[in-house]
Amino acid sequence: MRPVYAVSGGVSKFAKSRPDKTFPAIVKEAYDYAIQDIGLDFPTFTKLVDGSVASYFSDHFTRQLMAGIMAQDYLGLCPKPGHRVEGGGATGGLCFQEAWKSIASGHMDICLAYGFETMSHVETWKGNEFIALASDVSFDYPVGGFYSGYYAMMVTRHMKEYGTTVEQMAAVSVKTHINASHTPYAQKRNRYTIEDVRNSP
Repeated sequence: MRPVYAVSGGVSKFAKSRPDKTFPAIVKEAYDYAIQDIGLDFPTFTKLVDGSVASYFSDHFTRQLMAGIMAQDYLGLCPKPGHRVEGGGATGGLCFQEAWKSIASGHMDICLAYGFETMSHVETWKGNEFIALASDVSFDYPVGGFYSGYYAMMVTRHMKEYGTTVEQMAAVSVKTHINASHTPYAQKRNRYTIEDVRNSP
């Protein structure tokens, strides 16, 4: 196995909705950011890249089968090899791991790893249904298996077994919002107190 290095990265603006751009155009925002970060122009970087790995959770949200290939084509990387990975909440990490394996194994020298998600094309209830389809549709889903319900059960169990308090859980939200307040790319940059979180609807 060869050593692998992450040499650049990019990000696009997080928002509830981006009606001004298609998902490939949003991916290109992050792509352009990464290219500028290492000081290369678009044609040079495109020539150097051997292939790519795309990560996104659901075809349902993008309303596009093979969305990764559409983004890859938009970036000018066709016909270079590219494939998609997905694994629920671990999708982004799996993408990075897959790109790492491509380089470590010697299959590629430079691999682009990118991810995207567009959830605002559907109503919230429909989005929750799509996400719930990642559970066992023959066992969990028919009895109301939604991820917010799963997380509520997990937290309740954690509180019972380990004595975790509501204040400790609220502190996680407070910390995360503080982190978001420092980046212009965050969807929401508001700061909250534990009391704010506890009193939220």
